[in-house]
Amino acid sequence: MDVGLLRLARTAGHGARADRWVRAYSSLGEHAGLWLALGLAGATLDRGRRRSWRRALCTVSLAYTVNQAIKLIVRRPRPELGDLPPLIPTPTRLSFPSAHATS
Repeated sequence: MDVGLLRLARTAGHGARADRWVRAYSSLGEHAGLWLALGLAGATLDRGRRRSWRRALCTVSLAYTVNQAIKLIVRRPRPELGDLPPLIPTPTRLSFPSAHATS
């Protein structure tokens, strides 16, 4: 069932243009980079709530670190389809827990 759903998700409505958008959107969540950048900007620019921004920045950093540790312990391989290579490279070939969902 997992392979069938993955194949459906990777083929339904996909074309070169959609794949470019998916790659770009997915890259925003890589390594929690977008959230870390937002936290740094908030801590720098919003003096009145600097402490809250720093706390949020620490929370995102901790969540990402814990996610990576769990991923290395669980070692669940990312599902692959031989005829459909991944849209973007990943730091590891591990899939659980999802770093995008965590961030």
